[in-house]
Amino acid sequence: VLNTSANSKCVCVCAHADLKMSLFLKPLTLAAFAATASGQCSPVGQNCWETQCCKNPKMLCHAKKEGWAMCMSNCTKGIHKTDPKKDQYWECNVLAKCAWGAASGENCMIKGCCQEPGKTCFAKVEGYGQCRMKCPKGWDCTKVTKAQPSLAFPCNKKYTQCGGGNFNKNPCCEEGLVCYGDKPEYYQQCVPKDDAAKKTKKKSGKSDDDDDDTSDLGLSALPSGLLEDQNKEEEEKGPVARFHIMHAMGGALMIVAGVATFAARHQVCQRQATHQALYPEDGDSEEAM
Repeated sequence: VLNTSANSKCVCVCAHADLKMSLFLKPLTLAAFAATASGQCSPVGQNCWETQCCKNPKMLCHAKKEGWAMCMSNCTKGIHKTDPKKDQYWECNVLAKCAWGAASGENCMIKGCCQEPGKTCFAKVEGYGQCRMKCPKGWDCTKVTKAQPSLAFPCNKKYTQCGGGNFNKNPCCEEGLVCYGDKPEYYQQCVPKDDAAKKTKKKSGKSDDDDDDTSDLGLSALPSGLLEDQNKEEEEKGPVARFHIMHAMGGALMIVAGVATFAARHQVCQRQATHQALYPEDGDSEEAM
């Protein structure tokens, strides 16, 4: 079914099962989408990789390989004997500025729009959505209107970076993992959900005495450079802290010792005064007599 837009020379064509994209060409389609700027459709015989549309409404832009596509009425994946012998294989994936429907399996969140009229890009889960007429039950159902090119990258594996700093790839993690980091502004990595939950619970319920406690997960969530700097800082602070503690203890002991000495001297003086009062010296007694 063809539907020509009044404000565009490009043509929207409904997708079917044969339009399924290969895993190899999905990132290539993303690259073409990012490069599209002029909005002009390509004539027959020219490369339509960047424009992703054809001037002839009866043709579609079929990709041969990375960086090369042609406007053709139909295309069969495989060897095209009419091409030079060293370059006869065609992928034949249909390129478009917006995503195709569910039959293609294409993630519409990458481009943020749908090629087929009447369809909307609905988020199914975080980082993945499809173009549908209505949002299926059980989906997230957030309507996506903004392109997210980073989603073309695969989800990250266990203990690999998923965020923080200058990270600009797909922030999602493989199934069973979550993106977590003690210092998310610097570094985040994919960790098992249970580990992240334990860490979060411990962090929210710890007391003031546990401020210096750092688990392995927290340390592993820091880049090696930050971790080395932190350890170095702790090593440098160690001797200084011990000196202050010893100095404080020494001062306290001196005060206690001084108080004890004063009390002992005072007691001795009192005993001497009592003794003189009870037993006066012999010379004084004779004079009194």
